[in-house]
Amino acid sequence: MLKKHTPVWVWDSYWWPAYVVVPKLNPTSDVILVQFESGVTAPVKASDVRLRVPQVEKTVLMPQISYSLPERLNLPAGSIASPGIYIVSHLDPTHATPHEIVIGTEMTLPRCQLCSNVRFSWKCLPPQKIEENAFFNPEPIDLAAHLRSAAVDVDKMTQASRQLIRRSKQFLATWDSARRAFASNLALISNS
Repeated sequence: MLKKHTPVWVWDSYWWPAYVVVPKLNPTSDVILVQFESGVTAPVKASDVRLRVPQVEKTVLMPQISYSLPERLNLPAGSIASPGIYIVSHLDPTHATPHEIVIGTEMTLPRCQLCSNVRFSWKCLPPQKIEENAFFNPEPIDLAAHLRSAAVDVDKMTQASRQLIRRSKQFLATWDSARRAFASNLALISNS
């Protein structure tokens, strides 16, 4: 179920980024109201809409550390860090250039083994894994529908094959009885 402010892609000869304004204009229709990033608001069919961020509810409802961006900058070792990509600076002594690290789950930031003053600055959320991306991993509902459709096709082909086997057996039985009758008549003619 789409909710207000959900980021979506809208298909209109091209995938356009938009946000849901009204999830359902009418309880009996599948039309929703979206606002494109250009600022234009338009009604669209729900079938022409895809989530822009797969599993958006998990992302939106994911527990976050309650500090703002300025408080995520220049964190010392021992601080609690939320998931994300961080830029690490090594000081006292400076033994490495700033580099990026990925923190997958909330954790306590570690101390550096070579310097006494390491700092972590939050850069952004980690990128999405390819297996979680809707463009590369079909949603289970789509896969289940595809499997049901394939099962129906296999069932139809099985029924057609059984019918063809029955017809083939009837043809062979008719042909065998005709062959026997012909052979019997041929034997009578050659004996006379």
